[in-house]
Amino acid sequence: MDENEDQIKTMGIDLFTVYPNPANDNITIDYRIYGSETDAHLIISDNAGKIIIKQNLSNVQNQEIIDVSSWTSGQYLCTLFIGKKIKRTQKIVISN
Repeated sequence: MDENEDQIKTMGIDLFTVYPNPANDNITIDYRIYGSETDAHLIISDNAGKIIIKQNLSNVQNQEIIDVSSWTSGQYLCTLFIGKKIKRTQKIVISN
């Protein structure tokens, strides 16, 4: 591997946790993203595929707290994208 290859960072995720699950008031999403790509975002969608939330994320360790108290009870998908690629998906259950 040459020097340039050593310096190139690929975008990655070494932490992605959504809790509590099931939830009724708030969900907390812990994540840690690293690398040179700056287009990271989170999409939460319902079972029909309707996007409920789209949130841009920074390239650091962070935590997002989302109010779900007004959401309809059911299953949702929380998906982390880097660029246009799905990197992680977690099913969450809302029970209001």
